Amino acid sequence: MRSRVLLVAVAVLLVRAAFGATQLISNGGFEGTSFSPWMFPGTQTGIQVVTDSSRAHSGLNFLTMGNLNGPINPPQVVLQTILIPSNALSVTLNYYWNVSSTDSAGTVQFQTLIVNSNQTQLLATIDSQLNILGSLPYQQNSFNLTSLTGQMVNIYFQLTAANGSGANTSFRIDDVSVLALTAADLPANDYF
Repeated sequence: MRSRVLLVAVAVLLVRAAFGATQLISNGGFEGTSFSPWMFPGTQTGIQVVTDSSRAHSGLNFLTMGNLNGPINPPQVVLQTILIPSNALSVTLNYYWNVSSTDSAGTVQFQTLIVNSNQTQLLATIDSQLNILGSLPYQQNSFNLTSLTGQMVNIYFQLTAANGSGANTSFRIDDVSVLALTAADLPANDYF
């Protein structure tokens, strides 16, 4: 039984690598000439797309949040609304993040959330990170969104900071993607 499960898992990974999947995120590398279709409910103060290939995960640009003296409440928010196909077999959110900070450790919080399309219900907390004193290289986060097929959702990045913190903290986000694999993405007569 274990070998059968392993075989199916390997087959799914090979199919995803070998065949196309539908990209649901637009401008996930923040390389476009505008933020669109990313949205900023509330203030955009402290949120920037920076051009610096030496600090980007790939390409030239990345999104940075923080950079603002707290308290940051309401939080800084960057989101993109996507529709997850109802016929999706597999849906995966993937992104890269890093942090550099000289603020006191643990005073700035960065979260990745999945929120319903009208922003009234939290559907999933993907990740929650606190700043450290110093910096981290880019970290990759992946999350399975297959349970949300057929729904319109927001990919939601959020940052809060305690009073007197945040101006010296930068959380960077780059290469955001949501790949949806459907039966149409598999070639005909494929007997995996």
